[in-house]
Amino acid sequence: MGKSTVHQLSLFLSSSSSSSSPAITEASSEFIHIPSLVHHGVEGKPLLLSVETHFPLDEVEIQGTWSHTRPSGTRATLVTFTKEATITDMMYRNHLLFREPNVSLLIRKLNRDDEGDYHLNLNIEFHNKTGLVIKEERIVHVTVDGEYFLINVTG
Repeated sequence: MGKSTVHQLSLFLSSSSSSSSPAITEASSEFIHIPSLVHHGVEGKPLLLSVETHFPLDEVEIQGTWSHTRPSGTRATLVTFTKEATITDMMYRNHLLFREPNVSLLIRKLNRDDEGDYHLNLNIEFHNKTGLVIKEERIVHVTVDGEYFLINVTG
């Protein structure tokens, strides 16, 4: 893989009584980084939920989702993706832009309904590590403030 692409992993074996072969799961890693887990956006403006990936895309298979939970508790899956395909929920396709290859999410024009928690779930499987699936989960909190207007009063 080269250049410490694969960080030392804290691995543990988990097996269920219904399965005869153990599954390898990753406990903690640094394969993705989200620079800001809280965003304060402005209504009517775009907002990028930026993700930095720390693995070579050509050496992995990925599978993931972005979902949104509103303050009311209502949850919706926004985007489901692999390396080869992206499916954006039809209700959001004109409102969101999924950015490859770093799996970032752009909200084109914020509105009050965009407030809440955005959940990124990402499964990563390295080609040379058969059976090793690394699960990364992050939550980004978004608030939306009203648009600000400056009024110049001269007298």
